[in-house]
Amino acid sequence: MKQNGNHPGTRVNTQEAPAIDPAQFAGRYYSPELETIYTIAKKGDALKLVHVHHGEVDLTVAGKDKLNAPWWFIQNIEVVRNAAGAVSGIKVSNGRVMNLWFTKLPDDFAGNGK
Repeated sequence: MKQNGNHPGTRVNTQEAPAIDPAQFAGRYYSPELETIYTIAKKGDALKLVHVHHGEVDLTVAGKDKLNAPWWFIQNIEVVRNAAGAVSGIKVSNGRVMNLWFTKLPDDFAGNGK
């Protein structure tokens, strides 16, 4: 079916998205507003979001610095990087909350009273 006459089209070759190493997102993230810590961990081939009270859930890599979670209270995660390109934190959003800040804790942060 033609609509509004003949129109030339340009065929483009599809390109694969650049490979993203999910391990770069791994770490513990603290929200001063909620006073809680979420952990992003790579377990096997899966990337998990873990919380002490909510358990764990699979994350989906949606782009270079975008993750998705299936929880109603955490749906979209935007990874924030510093000037050197290292992950410095995440912004969490859902239908009601936008850009709730979580600071990435240092790898040597014990957080367990030791």
